[in-house]
Amino acid sequence: MEYSAGSVSKLFWYIETKETVKLLKDKSIDEVKNIVISDNLYQQKSEDRLNREFSVISKRIMSLPESLRYMISDADIMTSKLIVIISIMATDRLFFELMYEVFREKIRMEEETLKDSDLNVFFRSKQEQSDVCAKWTDSAIKKLKQTFQKYMLEAQLLKNSEVSKSEKVVIKPYIEQELRQELVANDMEKYLYALTGR
Repeated sequence: MEYSAGSVSKLFWYIETKETVKLLKDKSIDEVKNIVISDNLYQQKSEDRLNREFSVISKRIMSLPESLRYMISDADIMTSKLIVIISIMATDRLFFELMYEVFREKIRMEEETLKDSDLNVFFRSKQEQSDVCAKWTDSAIKKLKQTFQKYMLEAQLLKNSEVSKSEKVVIKPYIEQELRQELVANDMEKYLYALTGR
């Protein structure tokens, strides 16, 4: 999977993902797409935006094994949001590497904050390693940092700091046993480690 800055136009889309998964339980992906478009399920202003959003959400959902897919609509909200963040990691190499190299390390070392400087170091190292990343503007990197932090805030892996705007408080998630077992059974331990610091 190539590096991409495409995430700047994507959101966490938790409610939309959950609604899409519910429809997929007894409908094909094409039927679900037709419902999303005809009913404007995601409340978008244009069909073009609906199509783009459905494309991202369906790609995320389909990156998951079926058992995990349906846990998005059936599990408690915290577990459900963690599965959405796993689906984002599974479809976005850069975000996965941020979670594995930075967030995982914070949990492992019991560090309580994620600082802007941590993100800067991460992006600088990617720019040194990759010609694709090297071409990104400061503005694109700033947007990527904001997008990735929003994902983590929505999944309750971070919360805003009362001390400083340039840092976030790191929250180690509680991972239900059923989710742990499903990740291990499907050879997806790397996502478990990214979240738990193992």
